[in-house]
Order: sequence, then C-alpha cells, then structure tokens
Amino acid sequence: MEIGDGGSGVPAEILQRLNQNAYAKTKNVGKHGLGLKIVKKVAAFHRWKVRFTNGENTGFVCRMEIK
Repeated sequence: MEIGDGGSGVPAEILQRLNQNAYAKTKNVGKHGLGLKIVKKVAAFHRWKVRFTNGENTGFVCRMEIK
C-alpha cells in the first residue's frame, strides 16, 4: 500500500530519521510527526514494513508492505 501527497516533500535528514527503527520510540517529535510515529507503531505491531520517501516528481510518500 502506498499513500502520497502532492507537496514539496521533506529534506533527506528528516527522511533518514523517520526511517530509523527507533523513531517510533522517541519522545520528542517536534511540531509535526506524531501521526507518523503512530503509523510506525501500528506497522511494527502488525509486523508490516513501512518506509517514508519523497515521490519521483514531488510529494511525500508512505509505503507499507503488509504480509
């Protein structure tokens, strides 16, 4: 399953942090990011793989592999 938007995407350093396994366990998520933290926790609970990327042309993408 893949969900994306048509925005400007996010910087590489933020993508790197989002894709770390420990992100779901961090206490401070800043101004935004609580929803993504919840996505990571739900995915981990169900043993799904989740990956955040920027789209090919534009936007932010959340890709989940559901087994």
